[in-house]
Amino acid sequence: SAFPPAPARRLLFFSVCCSSAFWPGPGAAMKGAVQYEKRSAAGGACVAVLTMDHAPVNALSAGVRTGLDERLKEALADGGVQAIVVTGAHGAFCAGADISEFASGMAGPPLPVVIANIEASSKPVVAAIDGVSLGGGCEVALGCHFRVASGRSAAGLPEVNLGILPGAGGTQRLPRLIGADPSIDFMCSGVPLPAAQAAKVGIYDTVVDGDNAALVKAAVDFAGEKVGTDLGPRRLSTFTAKAPAADVFKAKRAQYEKLRKGELAPQAIITCIEAATDRPFDQGMGVEGKEFGKLLMGDQARALQYMFFAERQCSKVPGLTAKPGPLDSVGIIGAGLMGGGIAVCFVQKGVPVVLKDAKQEWLDA
Repeated sequence: SAFPPAPARRLLFFSVCCSSAFWPGPGAAMKGAVQYEKRSAAGGACVAVLTMDHAPVNALSAGVRTGLDERLKEALADGGVQAIVVTGAHGAFCAGADISEFASGMAGPPLPVVIANIEASSKPVVAAIDGVSLGGGCEVALGCHFRVASGRSAAGLPEVNLGILPGAGGTQRLPRLIGADPSIDFMCSGVPLPAAQAAKVGIYDTVVDGDNAALVKAAVDFAGEKVGTDLGPRRLSTFTAKAPAADVFKAKRAQYEKLRKGELAPQAIITCIEAATDRPFDQGMGVEGKEFGKLLMGDQARALQYMFFAERQCSKVPGLTAKPGPLDSVGIIGAGLMGGGIAVCFVQKGVPVVLKDAKQEWLDA
């Protein structure tokens, strides 16, 4: 399998996107924006480039969601624009929700609505993915008709690690794209896939070399080539996912009951993916919303999210403002198994090491 079997317990980013059923009303400040420019593809087509801009990782704040929706409408209304590229600034596509809005309430359009509008576009929409594409960011990419990624990028739907599931159509679109079986592993493991693996399983259409500028140029040219093509098959909400063999869902439930014993989210994810194979998209979204709601209000989600915030808080020392300086050399006390292993790691990276131990034989070893 292309998916790591062991669940990843820690998240680098809190990549949660809420179901529209749980989207609070206005009240949050508008942070972030979406930049808009027009570029010419290699074949001459005019392509609108929509760049999510909310440092450091383009979290899906009210400003970003509103910007995506408004800029998309602008591009669709412009008769000169023939295709659209969605990308991100700051070396990242998008790492998911803006967690600061969870406490203050969210303004702007719900993410599922934004994604549905992207997918419904009459002009080809290509995601240019650099860096992370996690949670809601990955779901935005799935709403685009095509996905072009850099070799540095990674795709993931890691919500399971917070006791919930993708809530903006991820459980419904991904099985329609790559199949139910691999979708279960992708979501229930919670482990992001690097670009090469994401392309291998069918999440990315193509992977390109070069820096961010090269990626965006490649995506613009790719979008230009898709002008006039039939977008019907690329709108993942318009068909039902192919059902796997009869015993797959039962086997996967048993597998993740063992791997993530007692956790509710993996079983709920499998329920949603199963719905993607036996009913229309809108009905599948109803299942996703229902399962999401049950998890969101449950003790497991609250506990895992508390742990996430607690881990982040532990890294902050009150009153500490100093920035780390360059690491020119390393001193290690204790030349045992752990100390020796650490020393080897630094030496392999070319960092000078001073190793001290009470016993000369440990140093000699």
